[in-house]
Amino acid sequence: MAQPGTEIAVVWAVRLRSWLGLGLLLGLGCESGAAHDAGPAGPSDAVTVTVTVMVTDADGSTDADADAATATVTDAATATDAGTSTSTDASTSTDAGTAPDASTAADASTTDAPDAAFDPSSLAPFAPPLEGFGATTIGGAQPGATLYLVTSLADDGPGTLREGCRTQDQPRVIRFAQSGRIDLLQPIDLPSNLTIDGRGQDVGVRHKGFWIHGRSHVILENLAIEDVGPSSEDGVQIGFPNQVDTHHVVLDHLSLRQSGTSGDSANVDEAVSVIYGAHDVTISWSRFERWEKALLLGNGDVDGTIDGAISVTVHHNLFVGTGRRHPRARWGRFDVYNNSLRDWHGYDWAWLTPYRDSYGAWCQSDCRMIFEANRLSRQPDPHDVLMHADDALRCTEGGQASALANQIAPTNTAPLAIGNGCQSTSFGRPYPATIGPADELLDQSLDQQAGNRP
Repeated sequence: MAQPGTEIAVVWAVRLRSWLGLGLLLGLGCESGAAHDAGPAGPSDAVTVTVTVMVTDADGSTDADADAATATVTDAATATDAGTSTSTDASTSTDAGTAPDASTAADASTTDAPDAAFDPSSLAPFAPPLEGFGATTIGGAQPGATLYLVTSLADDGPGTLREGCRTQDQPRVIRFAQSGRIDLLQPIDLPSNLTIDGRGQDVGVRHKGFWIHGRSHVILENLAIEDVGPSSEDGVQIGFPNQVDTHHVVLDHLSLRQSGTSGDSANVDEAVSVIYGAHDVTISWSRFERWEKALLLGNGDVDGTIDGAISVTVHHNLFVGTGRRHPRARWGRFDVYNNSLRDWHGYDWAWLTPYRDSYGAWCQSDCRMIFEANRLSRQPDPHDVLMHADDALRCTEGGQASALANQIAPTNTAPLAIGNGCQSTSFGRPYPATIGPADELLDQSLDQQAGNRP
């Protein structure tokens, strides 16, 4: 945690005496282009933004003589669409007895003055554009947002990612000044109205992941989440039983991977879980590697009165060497299209704790799912005995799933079954979607684009 006096408000000039130097500074924090859901700004749309950078010397001290200045400008170009409502959640939950960061006020060490404008629409748009239930998520790119530049790969302290997430739900976009991995000692409890955007760097976290508990409008973009464990936790956990709604979350171009055997469920839980009624979630263009339990959408701890609200779109994701849950879904509505599932398998014998299984997707407990244009391939594994490994899609306990235009790749050598126990669902896709054939070109596209990219 930062000590008083260690945070410095930095504006368009930090000891720079030329406009050229100014351009180099801003190049670290934002990209050109139109933002998702951007709209025209009127003459009275004054956008005042604080840009906060943590400057830490090699000896751990902060630069005390950095120049600072302030200015307010009117954005004459574009502004992020403010018509989408955002919620500010008053409560923060903890998991497994670990205290979150809620006790620390956002940027409490200084009082930030308004700086020269950071135009939220200057962020590069999502490529490809957002789709699905979470497509209207705006994250932190809102008028009045702050831009925070991560300059330290430490777990906590000045310039760190954790420090940048202490916002008390005030809009913020977080970018990174360098590539590398952040070794987290505990999960980061994310606030509402936040975008963490790793584009331009190869950056990620290890050992712990992220909580999104009772929050809304959160975007994680172009990050790696690696080697989480060993306390049976999730890479990203969305939703929590704290009686506060969790909604509008986007996970895009993430790499969720485990090394060696660390992805075994004896060590780590899901890569991503969406639970306790969390809704309007999109998981897209991400890569899941060697993680036994990939996606849990509805955890079975509550019934349809709560988890019936869950709505998740899972599209253009690549699963390689995983075990199960692509996804495992309960109660809500789930749209699963243009994903590639390759070589899922049992991670140990079924009769050994924690009693493993293996399968493609599973729709249960009145789940309603569209499973469309996915590409499937696996080879039998000795550990698949007594498992459902050859079920590419299965339904139980009233689960309804429509299997449409899925393809089994020529590399497959297992007797795959698509739709065991399933009846077609009446659930219709409530938004436009870009769906291509489940052919070799889909595999090539996912190999090249899925996951975090510098």
